Amino acid sequence: MVEELCSLRNPISSGLQLWFKADALELPSDSPVSAWTDSSGNGRVAQQPDPTKQPTYRTEGVNGQPYVRFNGSDQFMELTFSPFFNSEEFAIFTVAKHSATGGDLPILSSIEGTTGGGDAAGYSLIYDASNGDAQANWRE
Repeated sequence: MVEELCSLRNPISSGLQLWFKADALELPSDSPVSAWTDSSGNGRVAQQPDPTKQPTYRTEGVNGQPYVRFNGSDQFMELTFSPFFNSEEFAIFTVAKHSATGGDLPILSSIEGTTGGGDAAGYSLIYDASNGDAQANWRE
């Protein structure tokens, strides 16, 4: 919406690596999202080939804006590994809403290995539905 109204511009002038914009998807409402091309200009594509794990594109969100709905249990998109995504210097801005009442719900994650195990590495942004807090984690 901000971009459409032109009241603000993207504040990142260099180094933007990913920008997933729901309004960049050209799909009918309630369509499954199998691929989502990032709008940063880097040509990255988040994909989900398994139809049972694809999120849903919706056109009528807050203020009539489109959004991508993940079911909170087994829907996700994957990106090809890039060393940039496991850098210690990055910033993430996300708009997310959870309807769950308990548990840790990942919003964004690059964790590889056994989650909760000693071999897990990467970063994650998690919403804790039991107390409404967000957590950012980094594991090497």
